Amino acid sequence: MQAAARAPSLLLHQEPAARAAALRTRAILPRLDLARGAVGGLLSSMRRERDLVRRRNAARAPGPARAAREGIEREMLLRVSVHVTRHMQRRLARLTLLRRAPEVLPPMIPAARGLSSALHAAYPGYSALLCEVSSILGSVMADSASMTGASCDFGRHNLESAALLDEAKLIACSKLSELYPNLALRIQDTG
Repeated sequence: MQAAARAPSLLLHQEPAARAAALRTRAILPRLDLARGAVGGLLSSMRRERDLVRRRNAARAPGPARAAREGIEREMLLRVSVHVTRHMQRRLARLTLLRRAPEVLPPMIPAARGLSSALHAAYPGYSALLCEVSSILGSVMADSASMTGASCDFGRHNLESAALLDEAKLIACSKLSELYPNLALRIQDTG
């Protein structure tokens, strides 16, 4: 309790640059925690929805072709979403030093945006949450980059993000081909 009471007075006795950096760090950490919590909650919700859609698809397997196709497309979208969101969660968990944020966060931002646009029609709530996460991560990345003086190679990070989305699509397609061997699947553009 006393250490918490002393912290503000310690800040006042620091050099202006050190004080500004400490204040920025205090502003960044809650946003990073907010992003971690949002991604974790989103992942749990997506997994539940994926499992629900999977059970519906299994129950309607011999049903009308159009309904079956729509259900399988939703399952594909959710499988891609779970894969990408799990990857984001892992990267956020590994981010322990703010100075690493400019190298860890940038690939996640276009991945979240691409996933958000793919989910917009079928799952607008997930889409909105991914937009919010993308915005939070962008502000955390920009603030931490300004603190550390780091710069980002967005071209490289966009390629890394595209590779992640492509990998997720291939994994989802492979799993669905295994689950529904009589159905010809095509990989849809999800981002």
